Amino acid sequence: AITTPVSGLSGTYNSTYSALTLISSGGSGGNSFSLDTGTLPTGLVLSTNGVISGKPTQVGEFSIKVKVTDSNLFTAVTSLFKITISRASQTIGSIVLSASTKSYTDTSYTQSPLSVISEGGVAVDSSQISITSAASGTASGCSWDITASKLTASSGGTCILTITKFGNTNHLDATTNVTFVFKKQQ
Repeated sequence: AITTPVSGLSGTYNSTYSALTLISSGGSGGNSFSLDTGTLPTGLVLSTNGVISGKPTQVGEFSIKVKVTDSNLFTAVTSLFKITISRASQTIGSIVLSASTKSYTDTSYTQSPLSVISEGGVAVDSSQISITSAASGTASGCSWDITASKLTASSGGTCILTITKFGNTNHLDATTNVTFVFKKQQ
């Protein structure tokens, strides 16, 4: 007989999967495990001693049945069970906001177009991020114009922007707040 697992059935994309050990009983010994139905996510393997392990590189639900064969070639098969691999979280590294045009008056501070620069000094592809809102830090009247990629404030100080890096098939969205400084040029 082979026991259908009820726990240890989930993992995360590109993270080491907590090994799932299948349990069999009876038979003549020398048991060997193999997939009977379905496929494992890419990156996971089933060893002949009944351990599912690895680092999954495919997201989704995977329905499988596992077969155990003893030394007399008698077999037993689990009921259908699912292994679910979820999307991984991602982070937004250290970023800098840069503007090519800066305009300051006594009542208006404007910087545009605003671009997001990653740690290595490379502009982040604007199709991969969204600046969703601006909140006042020490500056008043902070506002974000998404169409013009323009940040404005009615006084000097700081504005806090919420930046989201979009997820994809394998990763969840990541959000961070970035402080942008408005200071009159001397």
